[in-house]
Amino acid sequence: MKKTLTILGILLLGIVLSIQQPKEIKATPKPNPPAKVNWMSFEKVASLMKDNPKKVYVDMYTGWCHWCKVMDQKTLSNSKVVKYLNENFYCIKFNAESKRDVKYNGIVYNYDKKKRAHELAIELMNGRLSFPTSVFLEENFKQAQPVPGYLKVSDMEMILKYMAENKNKTTPWTKWQKDFKPKWR
Repeated sequence: MKKTLTILGILLLGIVLSIQQPKEIKATPKPNPPAKVNWMSFEKVASLMKDNPKKVYVDMYTGWCHWCKVMDQKTLSNSKVVKYLNENFYCIKFNAESKRDVKYNGIVYNYDKKKRAHELAIELMNGRLSFPTSVFLEENFKQAQPVPGYLKVSDMEMILKYMAENKNKTTPWTKWQKDFKPKWR
């Protein structure tokens, strides 16, 4: 009996000591937060253009647009797309149904109740309201080039490089499209 009590006492003491011992806590490294596009307003971009002109990328979207949300999740969150956009463009995310007045190139644009869209969206999209639409502007904040529809990463790479590298001024789109080899996934 003494032998059994001694063994039980030792086991109980071992359990108590193991509970009291601080356990080594292994810190799990936190993943880096995903890169994000540096979205700005038209007004902010206009002020930055004075000292540092750059091309402009405008993401035209609406709150109800399913493909706009898919493009946000799949294309505009891709690390290579984000990096390239932030390095080569001023980026504007613009709700085409915004009711906020926006000053662009010295003109104040408002919401058009009849068309149920913002006048600036209508102008930059040449009156063809389709969402999502990627609009590219030159450094002079003019010459809008709208590209309607959902763009997957490889399509976005092709278009971004065509615009940022001024290939649009020297190479016909059909030739660029035919010769382009996407690298981003």
